[in-house]
Amino acid sequence: MPAVTDPFGKTRRHLQRYRQIADVLVRHGFANVADQLGLSSPKRLFLRRREYESLSVPERAVVALQELGPTFVKFGQSLSTRPDILSDDVIAELERLQDELPPIPFSDVSRIVSDELQAPIETLYRTFDREPLAAATIGQVHRATLFDGTPVVVKVRRPGIERQIATDTEVLTDLAALAERRTSWGKRYAVSDVVDEFARSLEEQLDFVLEAGYAARFRERLPAEGIDIPEVYWELTTQRVLTLAYVETIKITHVDEIARAGHDLPRLAVTLFDYVLRQALLGGMFHGDPHPGNIGVRQDGAIVFVDFGLVGFLDAQLRRYIGDLIVGFVSGDEHAVAVALMDIGRIRDRSGLDELSFEVGRLFRRYYEQNPPRASVGEVLISAVRMVGKYGARVPGEAALFMKTLVSTEGLCLRLDPNMNVREIARPIAHRLAEERYSPQRLESIVRKNAHTTARLAAEMPARFERLMEKVEAGTVKMTVDIAEMPELKRRLDVITNRIVVGVLVAATLVASALMFRSGLGPTWQGIPLLGAGGFITGFGMGARLFIAIVRSGNI
Repeated sequence: MPAVTDPFGKTRRHLQRYRQIADVLVRHGFANVADQLGLSSPKRLFLRRREYESLSVPERAVVALQELGPTFVKFGQSLSTRPDILSDDVIAELERLQDELPPIPFSDVSRIVSDELQAPIETLYRTFDREPLAAATIGQVHRATLFDGTPVVVKVRRPGIERQIATDTEVLTDLAALAERRTSWGKRYAVSDVVDEFARSLEEQLDFVLEAGYAARFRERLPAEGIDIPEVYWELTTQRVLTLAYVETIKITHVDEIARAGHDLPRLAVTLFDYVLRQALLGGMFHGDPHPGNIGVRQDGAIVFVDFGLVGFLDAQLRRYIGDLIVGFVSGDEHAVAVALMDIGRIRDRSGLDELSFEVGRLFRRYYEQNPPRASVGEVLISAVRMVGKYGARVPGEAALFMKTLVSTEGLCLRLDPNMNVREIARPIAHRLAEERYSPQRLESIVRKNAHTTARLAAEMPARFERLMEKVEAGTVKMTVDIAEMPELKRRLDVITNRIVVGVLVAATLVASALMFRSGLGPTWQGIPLLGAGGFITGFGMGARLFIAIVRSGNI
């Protein structure tokens, strides 16, 4: 088990949970992962291989996550947004994870609502359905009506879920730190950052006031024709209870029913995809969970989004980089796409830019220079992000979530209209992004923003130069030289030193053995000094091993 190093005793407090995780990993064929993390399980001694050999590795991972409980299910769903880390087959299995739990008893629901809103439930709502519409990890949803007859939905947080999530995220944080210290994959994928992002997201999802605020922001700040967001009833909303207007819709995947209702399917597809692009690239925020249960079509043809527990944000810089990426894809500019990918992946060393541009061009030819094109923008984005990983890219979680959102939305749109041309829909937004980036207003804003910094540096430069010259005259200037090949040079010097030491020991052993043979010291067998013979055998063995190592290295 992980060492008890936490000053607050978290590791000791969660010891039982660590044991459970170890047992589940071993039982489902991940004993090597348990070993790498320093977890042990007595079940290893009794494990029979047939318990898991019929399932693939991704299938076993899904079963293990389900067995570990709702927090780990949520974590698996979060990982399904990371094509830069996981392969397609693993992501496909993780997407099957269902965020469902048995419903909370109505007595608990009534108590929580009454406690939070400080009044008996029957005085708050005219009707309140005892059976939930849905029951998920964090909360469950009930239909209700207000006293003026307005239909609403009420989301109630599951009792005790915050403690369970707090425990599991602490455990995941500790395991991520262990993975980074003990494994190469932990360091490569910066798993502590991945877990930290997940923990922050889950903490936000526990706060229904925050979710209500996001819904209100989408409704007020990102209005769009043909799109609607349910109204929030703030007087009936707290951190544990959320009340929204109920909107009767047809689920977005019920295509035949939508068509029978007389709606224009291609128009709906264009409206949906255009909105998702605009809310992210122009508004800086996007609905992070666009699965079919969260999107519906109203009777008048408006597309309705619900459940704003998971919302993604793109800051100005990331929005600019992703915008450049979209512009590059739409225009077919492989160099621009390669630059944008390196910007998104925070790659400072641009020595591989030409090679990446060539690979992006090959990707374009594979997908887009077909008639008709064989892949969507979302699929090409995912392929490109996975491609840039070999250059040491670390894709921010928000960027990965947006790309996953784009892929999911595109899939829904193609069900509405299989002939939809996503690149053509994205083209007007790409043009607007390009125009905004080089507009006189934006250039003026950049100049103004940098003017203060430039003026401050100009004012400080004489004093800084004077201090530098004083240090030069006093001989106190220090320089740090970072040689990129130093670790490899150190490793080679260690190998050379070790070979020299072994060579000296071999020579000394052989000389000492020869002297023993000559003097006849020690016990003998059939006239042969045993110490001398043993020394010769040891020396020849060491010398042979050293010779073989040198030959295998190719440096002979």
